[in-house]
Amino acid sequence: MWIGIFAVATAIAGLVRWKVGHAGIWGDLMAFCGCVLGILVMVQSQVGFVPTYAEQDDEDELPAQ
Repeated sequence: MWIGIFAVATAIAGLVRWKVGHAGIWGDLMAFCGCVLGILVMVQSQVGFVPTYAEQDDEDELPAQ
């Protein structure tokens, strides 16, 4: 849901920035929303990720010889 909200916010801010025609608060808002959108997409892409090698606990380590 948040990815969609920030995607729409980025698009709307970009459209307003394009219509205004000069840098201002709309460009900053577009950049901010785009950064948050990118972070949310990266976090979502890691959901359910299973590492190739299982992590080893301290108890599973072999004793030093």
